[in-house]
Amino acid sequence: MGKSILPNAARRQPGKSIKFTNIKGNFDGIAYGIARGWVFLPEQPDLQFIVEVLASERVVARGKACEMRHDLKNAGRGSGYSGFAISLPPDAIDGPDDIKVRVAETGKLLPKSVGFQRMTNRIFGSFDGIHGYTATGWAIDLRSCEPAKVEFSVGGKVIGTATAKLFREDLQRAGLGTGVAGFRARLPISEANAEVEVSARVQGSSVELDNSPRKLCLNRHIGRWLQRSSRLSQEQIVRLRRRLDAGIESLCRSTIRIPYG
Repeated sequence: MGKSILPNAARRQPGKSIKFTNIKGNFDGIAYGIARGWVFLPEQPDLQFIVEVLASERVVARGKACEMRHDLKNAGRGSGYSGFAISLPPDAIDGPDDIKVRVAETGKLLPKSVGFQRMTNRIFGSFDGIHGYTATGWAIDLRSCEPAKVEFSVGGKVIGTATAKLFREDLQRAGLGTGVAGFRARLPISEANAEVEVSARVQGSSVELDNSPRKLCLNRHIGRWLQRSSRLSQEQIVRLRRRLDAGIESLCRSTIRIPYG
Protein backbone atom coordinates (compact mmCIF):
# COMPACT_ATOMS: atom_id res chain seq x y z
CA MET A 1 0.00 0.00 0.00
CA GLY A 2 1.44 3.41 -0.99
CA LYS A 3 2.29 6.05 1.54
CA SER A 4 -0.31 8.80 1.92
CA ILE A 5 0.76 12.32 1.00
CA LEU A 6 -2.27 14.01 2.52
CA PRO A 7 -1.41 17.03 4.71
CA ASN A 8 -0.55 16.15 8.30
CA ALA A 9 -3.50 18.07 9.69
CA ALA A 10 -5.84 15.91 7.60
CA ARG A 11 -4.30 12.66 8.83
CA ARG A 12 -4.68 13.77 12.45
CA GLN A 13 -8.48 13.75 12.10
CA PRO A 14 -9.38 10.18 11.00
CA GLY A 15 -12.98 10.57 12.13
CA LYS A 16 -13.67 13.40 9.72
CA SER A 17 -14.39 13.26 6.04
CA ILE A 18 -12.43 15.94 4.21
CA LYS A 19 -13.54 17.09 0.78
CA PHE A 20 -10.65 18.41 -1.27
CA THR A 21 -12.88 19.37 -4.17
CA ASN A 22 -13.31 22.86 -2.74
CA ILE A 23 -9.61 23.76 -2.82
CA LYS A 24 -9.06 27.39 -3.80
CA GLY A 25 -5.86 28.85 -5.17
CA ASN A 26 -4.03 30.69 -7.89
CA PHE A 27 -0.78 30.48 -9.81
CA ASP A 28 0.19 34.17 -9.65
CA GLY A 29 3.25 34.11 -11.86
CA ILE A 30 7.03 33.80 -12.08
CA ALA A 31 9.36 36.56 -10.96
CA TYR A 32 13.07 36.46 -10.19
CA GLY A 33 13.17 32.74 -10.96
CA ILE A 34 10.46 31.91 -8.42
CA ALA A 35 6.95 30.53 -9.03
CA ARG A 36 4.46 32.13 -6.67
CA GLY A 37 0.85 31.60 -5.75
CA TRP A 38 -1.39 30.23 -3.02
CA VAL A 39 -3.55 27.22 -2.05
CA PHE A 40 -6.35 27.30 0.50
CA LEU A 41 -9.10 24.97 1.74
CA PRO A 42 -11.95 27.04 3.25
CA GLU A 43 -13.25 24.16 5.41
CA GLN A 44 -9.84 23.68 7.04
CA PRO A 45 -7.81 26.87 6.60
CA ASP A 46 -4.82 25.56 8.55
CA LEU A 47 -4.08 22.78 6.07
CA GLN A 48 -0.89 23.37 4.10
CA PHE A 49 -0.51 21.59 0.78
CA ILE A 50 2.43 20.49 -1.36
CA VAL A 51 2.46 22.05 -4.82
CA GLU A 52 4.35 20.92 -7.91
CA VAL A 53 5.54 22.98 -10.88
CA LEU A 54 5.28 21.26 -14.27
CA ALA A 55 6.94 22.13 -17.57
CA SER A 56 5.99 20.04 -20.62
CA GLU A 57 4.00 17.83 -18.21
CA ARG A 58 7.18 17.05 -16.21
CA VAL A 59 7.62 18.00 -12.55
CA VAL A 60 10.56 20.41 -12.37
CA ALA A 61 10.12 21.75 -8.82
CA ARG A 62 7.96 21.30 -5.75
CA GLY A 63 7.43 22.98 -2.40
CA LYS A 64 5.02 23.58 0.45
CA ALA A 65 2.36 26.30 0.46
CA CYS A 66 3.23 27.71 3.87
CA GLU A 67 4.48 31.24 3.13
CA MET A 68 2.80 34.22 4.78
CA ARG A 69 0.55 36.18 2.41
CA HIS A 70 -0.94 39.26 4.05
CA ASP A 71 -3.38 39.71 1.18
CA LEU A 72 -4.89 36.31 1.97
CA LYS A 73 -5.15 37.07 5.68
CA ASN A 74 -6.76 40.45 4.98
CA ALA A 75 -9.25 38.73 2.68
CA GLY A 76 -10.28 36.36 5.50
CA ARG A 77 -8.56 33.29 4.07
CA GLY A 78 -7.29 31.80 7.31
CA SER A 79 -4.04 32.86 8.93
CA GLY A 80 -2.49 33.80 5.58
CA TYR A 81 0.12 31.01 5.69
CA SER A 82 -1.04 29.51 2.40
CA GLY A 83 1.35 31.05 -0.10
CA PHE A 84 4.13 29.32 -2.00
CA ALA A 85 7.38 30.59 -3.46
CA ILE A 86 9.25 27.85 -5.32
CA SER A 87 12.66 28.35 -6.90
CA LEU A 88 12.79 27.07 -10.47
CA PRO A 89 15.67 25.53 -12.43
CA PRO A 90 16.99 27.96 -15.08
CA ASP A 91 15.55 25.96 -17.99
CA ALA A 92 12.03 26.35 -16.59
CA ILE A 93 12.25 30.12 -16.21
CA ASP A 94 12.37 30.89 -19.92
CA GLY A 95 11.35 27.45 -21.15
CA PRO A 96 7.98 26.13 -22.34
CA ASP A 97 4.92 28.36 -22.25
CA ASP A 98 2.83 25.50 -20.84
CA ILE A 99 4.29 25.79 -17.34
CA LYS A 100 1.69 24.80 -14.73
CA VAL A 101 1.26 24.38 -10.99
CA ARG A 102 -0.79 21.63 -9.38
CA VAL A 103 -1.67 20.50 -5.87
CA ALA A 104 0.35 17.32 -5.26
CA GLU A 105 -2.20 15.75 -2.92
CA THR A 106 -5.06 15.94 -5.43
CA GLY A 107 -3.57 16.63 -8.86
CA LYS A 108 -5.71 19.76 -9.15
CA LEU A 109 -4.21 22.37 -11.48
CA LEU A 110 -4.23 25.88 -10.11
CA PRO A 111 -5.67 28.52 -12.43
CA LYS A 112 -3.48 31.44 -13.43
CA SER A 113 -4.49 34.66 -11.71
CA VAL A 114 -6.02 37.53 -13.67
CA GLY A 115 -2.82 39.51 -13.32
CA PHE A 116 -0.53 36.58 -14.17
CA GLN A 117 2.98 37.71 -15.09
CA ARG A 118 6.03 35.76 -16.14
CA MET A 119 9.53 37.21 -15.98
CA THR A 120 11.84 35.13 -18.16
CA ASN A 121 15.07 36.82 -17.12
CA ARG A 122 17.88 34.68 -15.78
CA ILE A 123 19.76 37.82 -14.74
CA PHE A 124 18.26 40.48 -12.51
CA GLY A 125 19.06 42.92 -9.75
CA SER A 126 19.03 46.56 -8.73
CA PHE A 127 21.55 49.39 -8.62
CA ASP A 128 20.20 50.84 -5.38
CA GLY A 129 22.29 53.98 -5.24
CA ILE A 130 25.60 55.75 -4.74
CA HIS A 131 26.44 57.07 -1.29
CA GLY A 132 29.61 59.11 -1.35
CA TYR A 133 31.84 57.01 -3.61
CA THR A 134 30.17 53.72 -2.61
CA ALA A 135 27.77 51.90 -4.97
CA THR A 136 25.23 49.52 -3.45
CA GLY A 137 22.66 47.07 -4.78
CA TRP A 138 22.05 43.41 -5.52
CA ALA A 139 22.35 41.03 -8.46
CA ILE A 140 21.57 37.39 -9.27
CA ASP A 141 22.82 35.44 -12.28
CA LEU A 142 21.00 32.12 -12.62
CA ARG A 143 23.37 31.08 -15.43
CA SER A 144 25.98 30.32 -12.78
CA CYS A 145 26.11 28.77 -9.32
CA GLU A 146 28.61 31.45 -8.27
CA PRO A 147 27.68 34.94 -7.00
CA ALA A 148 27.04 37.42 -9.80
CA LYS A 149 29.82 39.82 -10.78
CA VAL A 150 28.76 43.41 -11.41
CA GLU A 151 30.58 45.85 -13.71
CA PHE A 152 30.46 49.60 -13.27
CA SER A 153 31.09 51.83 -16.26
CA VAL A 154 31.21 55.51 -17.15
CA GLY A 155 30.82 56.54 -20.77
CA GLY A 156 31.06 52.91 -21.87
CA LYS A 157 34.38 52.36 -20.08
CA VAL A 158 34.51 49.84 -17.22
CA ILE A 159 35.82 51.53 -14.07
CA GLY A 160 35.36 48.75 -11.53
CA THR A 161 33.71 45.49 -10.52
CA ALA A 162 32.08 43.95 -7.47
CA THR A 163 30.96 40.47 -6.46
CA ALA A 164 27.38 40.22 -5.21
CA LYS A 165 28.10 38.08 -2.15
CA LEU A 166 26.77 40.14 0.76
CA PHE A 167 23.79 38.93 2.79
CA ARG A 168 20.59 40.98 2.41
CA GLU A 169 17.71 40.13 4.71
CA ASP A 170 15.18 41.73 2.33
CA LEU A 171 16.25 39.35 -0.45
CA GLN A 172 15.94 36.35 1.85
CA ARG A 173 12.45 37.46 2.96
CA ALA A 174 11.44 37.74 -0.70
CA GLY A 175 12.46 34.12 -1.25
CA LEU A 176 15.51 34.89 -3.38
CA GLY A 177 17.64 31.99 -2.24
CA THR A 178 19.73 32.53 0.87
CA GLY A 179 19.73 36.30 0.41
CA VAL A 180 23.45 36.34 -0.40
CA ALA A 181 23.33 38.60 -3.45
CA GLY A 182 24.14 42.12 -2.27
CA PHE A 183 27.11 44.21 -3.33
CA ARG A 184 28.90 47.29 -2.04
CA ALA A 185 31.80 48.76 -3.96
CA ARG A 186 33.91 51.89 -3.78
CA LEU A 187 34.02 53.61 -7.17
CA PRO A 188 37.40 54.92 -8.37
CA ILE A 189 36.10 58.35 -9.37
CA SER A 190 38.16 61.46 -8.76
CA GLU A 191 36.79 64.70 -7.37
CA ALA A 192 37.37 66.31 -10.75
CA ASN A 193 34.80 63.92 -12.26
CA ALA A 194 32.27 64.25 -9.47
CA GLU A 195 29.26 64.70 -11.79
CA VAL A 196 28.99 61.56 -13.91
CA GLU A 197 26.50 58.81 -14.78
CA VAL A 198 27.50 55.36 -13.59
CA SER A 199 25.99 52.26 -15.18
CA ALA A 200 25.89 48.81 -13.58
CA ARG A 201 25.39 45.49 -15.31
CA VAL A 202 26.11 41.82 -14.71
CA GLN A 203 29.51 40.93 -16.13
CA GLY A 204 29.42 38.93 -19.34
CA SER A 205 25.95 40.14 -20.30
CA SER A 206 24.22 43.18 -21.74
CA VAL A 207 21.68 43.25 -18.92
CA GLU A 208 21.75 46.47 -16.93
CA LEU A 209 20.45 46.36 -13.38
CA ASP A 210 17.21 48.10 -12.50
CA ASN A 211 17.69 51.81 -11.70
CA SER A 212 20.88 51.96 -13.81
CA PRO A 213 22.43 54.35 -14.61
CA ARG A 214 22.81 56.35 -11.42
CA LYS A 215 24.11 59.89 -11.35
CA LEU A 216 26.96 60.70 -9.02
CA CYS A 217 26.73 64.36 -8.02
CA LEU A 218 29.31 64.77 -5.29
CA ASN A 219 29.61 68.03 -3.44
CA ARG A 220 33.28 69.08 -3.60
CA HIS A 221 33.39 69.60 0.16
CA ILE A 222 32.15 66.03 0.71
CA GLY A 223 34.78 64.84 -1.75
CA ARG A 224 37.53 66.53 0.22
CA TRP A 225 36.16 65.07 3.45
CA LEU A 226 36.12 61.54 1.99
CA GLN A 227 39.71 61.97 0.79
CA ARG A 228 41.05 63.15 4.12
CA SER A 229 42.52 59.78 5.09
CA SER A 230 46.04 61.20 4.82
CA ARG A 231 45.28 63.31 7.90
CA LEU A 232 43.83 60.45 9.97
CA SER A 233 45.45 57.71 12.01
CA GLN A 234 44.82 54.07 11.07
CA GLU A 235 42.63 53.63 14.15
CA GLN A 236 40.52 56.64 13.16
CA ILE A 237 40.16 55.34 9.60
CA VAL A 238 38.94 51.93 10.82
CA ARG A 239 36.45 53.53 13.20
CA LEU A 240 35.19 55.94 10.51
CA ARG A 241 34.84 53.16 7.95
CA ARG A 242 32.66 51.17 10.36
CA ARG A 243 30.40 54.17 10.92
CA LEU A 244 30.11 54.87 7.19
CA ASP A 245 29.33 51.21 6.44
CA ALA A 246 26.60 51.23 9.09
CA GLY A 247 25.15 54.40 7.58
CA ILE A 248 25.13 52.90 4.09
CA GLU A 249 23.35 49.77 5.35
CA SER A 250 20.60 51.93 6.88
CA LEU A 251 20.13 53.78 3.58
CA CYS A 252 19.68 50.59 1.54
CA ARG A 253 16.00 49.89 0.93
CA SER A 254 14.29 46.91 -0.58
CA THR A 255 14.18 47.22 -4.37
CA ILE A 256 12.45 43.94 -5.14
CA ARG A 257 9.34 44.61 -7.20
CA ILE A 258 7.24 41.45 -7.03
CA PRO A 259 3.95 42.18 -8.82
CA TYR A 260 1.80 40.09 -6.49
CA GLY A 261 1.57 38.98 -2.88
